[in-house]
Amino acid sequence: MATRLAQLLLGIGEKTMRLVPLAPVLVLCAGCVSYPERTRGAFHDFQRGHFQRAIEAYGNTDYVGSVFLSGVEAGTVSLAAG
Repeated sequence: MATRLAQLLLGIGEKTMRLVPLAPVLVLCAGCVSYPERTRGAFHDFQRGHFQRAIEAYGNTDYVGSVFLSGVEAGTVSLAAG
């Protein structure tokens, strides 16, 4: 009943309604795709053992794009650095 009402209100067909639950997943995936690109330099610093540079880069929330991930990544590098 609710699905049919949504179809009538939104003017979309049954096939399109099946794709609606995928919208949040697609948005999340789009954000994840750009994360490795944004943090590539910090990751390479980490791989090369330049931990202080990696911590500083990951600690920059503008660079990482997320307050949570910034703290987690910087903390993980700190843990690995000892």
